[in-house]
Amino acid sequence: MDVDRQWLCRRIVEDAGEAVMFADLEGTIRLWNDAAERIFGFSREEAVGSSLDIIVPEEFRDPHWDGYFDAIEAGETRAPDDRLTTAPALHADGGRITIETSGAVVITDDDGDPVGVANMIRDVSNRSTD
Repeated sequence: MDVDRQWLCRRIVEDAGEAVMFADLEGTIRLWNDAAERIFGFSREEAVGSSLDIIVPEEFRDPHWDGYFDAIEAGETRAPDDRLTTAPALHADGGRITIETSGAVVITDDDGDPVGVANMIRDVSNRSTD
Protein backbone atom coordinates (compact mmCIF):
# COMPACT_ATOMS: atom_id res chain seq x y z
CA MET A 1 0.00 0.00 0.00
CA ASP A 2 1.45 3.33 -1.09
CA VAL A 3 0.27 6.25 1.10
CA ASP A 4 1.07 9.92 0.58
CA ARG A 5 3.33 10.87 3.48
CA GLN A 6 1.98 14.44 3.85
CA TRP A 7 -1.59 13.16 3.94
CA LEU A 8 -0.62 10.54 6.51
CA CYS A 9 1.12 13.08 8.75
CA ARG A 10 -1.90 15.40 8.61
CA ARG A 11 -4.23 12.52 9.52
CA ILE A 12 -2.08 11.46 12.47
CA VAL A 13 -1.93 15.02 13.85
CA GLU A 14 -5.62 15.73 13.29
CA ASP A 15 -6.84 12.41 14.71
CA ALA A 16 -4.51 12.36 17.74
CA GLY A 17 -6.22 12.10 21.12
CA GLU A 18 -3.82 14.67 22.56
CA ALA A 19 -3.52 18.31 21.65
CA VAL A 20 -0.81 18.78 19.04
CA MET A 21 0.40 22.36 18.78
CA PHE A 22 3.17 24.21 17.04
CA ALA A 23 4.22 27.80 17.71
CA ASP A 24 6.75 29.76 15.67
CA LEU A 25 9.84 31.62 16.90
CA GLU A 26 7.72 34.47 18.27
CA GLY A 27 5.32 32.13 20.10
CA THR A 28 2.49 32.54 17.61
CA ILE A 29 0.37 29.41 17.25
CA ARG A 30 0.62 27.96 13.73
CA LEU A 31 -0.79 24.44 14.26
CA TRP A 32 -3.77 23.52 16.46
CA ASN A 33 -5.48 20.15 16.09
CA ASP A 34 -9.00 18.98 16.97
CA ALA A 35 -7.91 17.72 20.41
CA ALA A 36 -6.44 21.18 21.18
CA GLU A 37 -9.85 22.66 20.36
CA ARG A 38 -11.52 20.18 22.71
CA ILE A 39 -9.02 20.61 25.57
CA PHE A 40 -8.62 24.39 25.52
CA GLY A 41 -11.99 25.41 24.06
CA PHE A 42 -10.50 27.71 21.43
CA SER A 43 -11.41 26.92 17.83
CA ARG A 44 -8.63 26.53 15.29
CA GLU A 45 -9.66 29.89 13.83
CA GLU A 46 -9.30 31.57 17.23
CA ALA A 47 -6.00 29.91 18.13
CA VAL A 48 -3.98 29.94 14.91
CA GLY A 49 -2.33 33.34 14.62
CA SER A 50 -2.69 34.03 18.36
CA SER A 51 0.05 34.17 20.95
CA LEU A 52 0.52 31.24 23.32
CA ASP A 53 -0.60 33.74 25.96
CA ILE A 54 -4.18 32.63 25.24
CA ILE A 55 -3.46 29.42 27.19
CA VAL A 56 -0.73 30.56 29.62
CA PRO A 57 -2.03 32.05 32.89
CA GLU A 58 -0.80 35.62 33.36
CA GLU A 59 1.27 34.90 36.48
CA PHE A 60 3.24 32.22 34.58
CA ARG A 61 3.87 34.16 31.38
CA ASP A 62 7.26 35.64 32.27
CA PRO A 63 8.82 32.29 33.21
CA HIS A 64 7.07 30.61 30.27
CA TRP A 65 8.55 33.08 27.77
CA ASP A 66 11.98 32.93 29.41
CA GLY A 67 11.97 29.14 29.01
CA TYR A 68 10.50 29.30 25.51
CA PHE A 69 13.13 31.65 24.14
CA ASP A 70 15.95 29.86 26.02
CA ALA A 71 14.84 26.59 24.40
CA ILE A 72 14.81 28.12 20.93
CA GLU A 73 18.25 29.64 21.47
CA ALA A 74 19.64 26.33 22.77
CA GLY A 75 17.83 24.28 20.13
CA GLU A 76 16.31 22.03 22.79
CA THR A 77 14.13 22.13 25.86
CA ARG A 78 15.47 21.65 29.36
CA ALA A 79 13.00 18.92 30.30
CA PRO A 80 14.32 15.35 30.11
CA ASP A 81 12.83 13.32 27.27
CA ASP A 82 11.15 10.85 29.61
CA ARG A 83 9.61 13.32 32.08
CA LEU A 84 5.99 14.44 31.94
CA THR A 85 5.42 18.05 32.94
CA THR A 86 2.22 19.24 34.59
CA ALA A 87 1.16 22.90 34.45
CA PRO A 88 -1.88 25.13 34.81
CA ALA A 89 -3.44 26.46 31.61
CA LEU A 90 -6.30 28.70 30.55
CA HIS A 91 -9.51 27.48 28.94
CA ALA A 92 -11.49 29.64 26.52
CA ASP A 93 -14.28 29.96 29.12
CA GLY A 94 -11.83 31.76 31.44
CA GLY A 95 -11.40 28.78 33.76
CA ARG A 96 -8.24 26.93 34.61
CA ILE A 97 -7.33 23.43 33.60
CA THR A 98 -4.35 21.26 34.47
CA ILE A 99 -2.37 20.01 31.51
CA GLU A 100 0.37 17.47 31.13
CA THR A 101 2.89 17.59 28.34
CA SER A 102 5.09 14.80 27.16
CA GLY A 103 7.72 17.36 26.28
CA ALA A 104 8.09 20.27 23.95
CA VAL A 105 10.37 19.78 20.98
CA VAL A 106 12.27 22.53 19.20
CA ILE A 107 11.68 21.99 15.48
CA THR A 108 14.50 22.88 13.11
CA ASP A 109 14.64 23.35 9.36
CA ASP A 110 16.90 21.37 7.01
CA ASP A 111 19.82 23.68 7.91
CA GLY A 112 19.37 23.03 11.64
CA ASP A 113 17.94 26.46 12.39
CA PRO A 114 15.03 26.56 14.86
CA VAL A 115 11.61 27.38 13.37
CA GLY A 116 9.48 26.93 16.49
CA VAL A 117 8.27 24.55 19.17
CA ALA A 118 5.90 21.59 18.92
CA ASN A 119 4.12 20.07 21.89
CA MET A 120 1.70 17.27 22.71
CA ILE A 121 -0.66 18.00 25.60
CA ARG A 122 -3.41 16.23 27.52
CA ASP A 123 -5.95 17.56 30.03
CA VAL A 124 -5.40 15.94 33.43
CA SER A 125 -7.72 18.22 35.41
CA ASN A 126 -9.87 15.29 36.50
CA ARG A 127 -7.00 12.98 37.41
CA SER A 128 -7.45 11.48 40.85
CA THR A 129 -4.76 12.34 43.39
CA ASP A 130 -5.47 9.24 45.52
